[in-house]
Amino acid sequence: MSIFVRYPYKNEEEWLSLRKYGGSDAAAIIGQNPYRTNLELWQELVGLRERQFVDNKFTRYGKKAEAPLRMLAQLHFKDFEDENGIDFAKITHSDEVLARVDKPYLTASLDGEIEILKDFEFTSYWKSYYTKDSDVIEIKPIQLKKGMKGVLEVKTTDVLSSMHKENWNNQIPMNYYIQTLHYLNVTGYDFVVLMAQLKFTDKNKVITYENRFYGFLRDDRKEDLIYLETEMDKFHYYVDNKIEPPLKINI
Repeated sequence: MSIFVRYPYKNEEEWLSLRKYGGSDAAAIIGQNPYRTNLELWQELVGLRERQFVDNKFTRYGKKAEAPLRMLAQLHFKDFEDENGIDFAKITHSDEVLARVDKPYLTASLDGEIEILKDFEFTSYWKSYYTKDSDVIEIKPIQLKKGMKGVLEVKTTDVLSSMHKENWNNQIPMNYYIQTLHYLNVTGYDFVVLMAQLKFTDKNKVITYENRFYGFLRDDRKEDLIYLETEMDKFHYYVDNKIEPPLKINI
C-alpha cells in the first residue's frame, strides 16, 4: 500500500494550491537553502511576506531542459550490449503533487519516477560509494534489484567558479541532497538518482556540457531521513501555531 496520494494539476496555479512543504522548502527548514532562510519561509507561510520563488534565466533553462534530460536518463538505463537495447529501468513522469497520507504537509513534485525492471549495478558519481586504499580508488556500484522504485531528480547548472565546481566534485550540493532526502520521505521509495548537466565556459568562452549521474540508496541514509522529517514536523508545528521558529544558519 502506498504511503502517499497523487494530486494531478493542470497549471502552475493549481500546482501552487496543492504544494505544501516541497524539496526546496525542506532545505530552507534546516538552514541549507542558499536563497531562503527557515525564518523567511515561515514568514511567507504565515502571511507576513509574499511567497517567493526563484525565477531567472537559469531556472527557466532548467524547466525547458527537464524533458529531454529525462529522455537521456532513460537511455542511461538501457543495455546496449543487447541488440534490442533492453531497458534495465522505466522512467515515468506526470504532472502531480505527491503528499504523504499521514502527514499531508510533506509534498513532492518529482522530475521522474524510476521502476527497476532488471537487476543491475548502478555506478554513482558519489564519493560515499568509493573507497581509497593507498592511491587506488575502488568503485562500489549500487545494487539495484528488480521491483525497486526510485526518485529521479534532474538538475542543470552553470559552473561559474572553482568553489561551485567543488560543490559537484564526487558529491551534490547540500540543498539538492536535502531535497532528494525529502522526496524519499514523501514516497518511501528505495533510492535516488540525480542527473546533473554541468555547463562549463572556459576563458575563450567555449562552452562544454558534462552529464553526471549521482545516486544513493534509502537504506544508507536512514539517520539523515529521520533527522530531516523530525525537523520538518517541528517546523510545521511553528507554522500551524504561528510561533516564530529559531533561525537556522548554515555555517
